[in-house]
Amino acid sequence: MKTFMHFMGAILCSLLFTSAASAYGTSFGSSMGGGHSVDIGIGLTSASQDDLNSHIDAVNAANATSINHLGSAYEFVLGYEYRFAGTMYALHFRPSYFTQSTSSNGYKYSLTGYTFYPMFRIYPLENGFIHFFMQIGAGYGQLNGKISQPGGEVTFHGSSFGAIGGLGAQFCFTAENCVAVEGDLRYNSIDRNLVESSSGVISQMSQYNQNELEYGGKDVGTTLSGIQGIVSYVLKF
Repeated sequence: MKTFMHFMGAILCSLLFTSAASAYGTSFGSSMGGGHSVDIGIGLTSASQDDLNSHIDAVNAANATSINHLGSAYEFVLGYEYRFAGTMYALHFRPSYFTQSTSSNGYKYSLTGYTFYPMFRIYPLENGFIHFFMQIGAGYGQLNGKISQPGGEVTFHGSSFGAIGGLGAQFCFTAENCVAVEGDLRYNSIDRNLVESSSGVISQMSQYNQNELEYGGKDVGTTLSGIQGIVSYVLKF
């Protein structure tokens, strides 16, 4: 959380600096056109599922299995952006699909879900080929989970609001066609998950309190938080 707050603070300071410079007549952008754009891309998110990975460790120890931890998640993103004409400012709207899983010898842990993040974006430095940007926003995310074991299965879900900030660049090979590369830090932690259905017995996870998924007497949390890297194709019109 501290790392996220420091990162968001740095992004916010950068946004304020560029806004102030623009107000005093400093020209950072050399290609401040307006218009619309859409993008589609793929990314990796370092979402650390600590509670589920602790459960995997307990299952491995109790059943002599070798299930790998849930590692980085894949994320598929779409975007729509409106750039205000004659300025360095834009509004960017991004829905995404999130997927993360691991399995071994009949044991499977999977998470799928979606996010929606509106973002305020600034292009502080650009020319005809490259457009650097900074962005900050707030949004919503939901995860659906499933744990399957020999003799048992449970499905669950959770959701929460979060925040995001990041930096990136667009490389435009024509006026309409670009490739964007960006890195973001997102905080979207889901501290409480509700059980949708269950059958049989899930090893090391047998406590349910008012439909909340629990392990070791505590709520099982999931997360969409982490460092995110995205590569996307951008079409401007």
